[in-house]
Amino acid sequence: MRTLPVSSPKDRRQRIRPYLIEVLLFVLVAVCFTAPRVVALGRFVTADEPNWGKRSARFYLGLVQGEYSATFQSPHPGVTTMWAGAGAYHWKFPKYQQVGTTSLGDTRLFQIFERHGPRPMEILATARLIVIFINLVVCLFVRLLKIEKTRAYDYY
Repeated sequence: MRTLPVSSPKDRRQRIRPYLIEVLLFVLVAVCFTAPRVVALGRFVTADEPNWGKRSARFYLGLVQGEYSATFQSPHPGVTTMWAGAGAYHWKFPKYQQVGTTSLGDTRLFQIFERHGPRPMEILATARLIVIFINLVVCLFVRLLKIEKTRAYDYY
């Protein structure tokens, strides 16, 4: 029967220190990444944001109604943006399932907001918050993979 060596508190602190530094660095990077994005959640930044609001509305409606052909907007890499927007509609304006339509003109979505829903900026801010959260989770996941890979190399 093999016995495990007893380590002193000093040894344990020395082994924990690199991981504690890792965690503190990740928290620092996460705060630096999140702070400037959270400050301006409810402000327009680009001219095409109303377009993405409409695309996300059609995407969300296509998903919840099972009209999957409505989820295809155009061949571009905006799928992540539409998923975040759909999440925002689901979270902030779930009633859109009943009052929305997939054929939206330039003013139709704003009319729906005026009659039934929250302000459009609430949807935009929520979608941005979802994107920030997804980015942080991906960064944490990648960092954890890197730590595990480093541990595996240290073991051998």
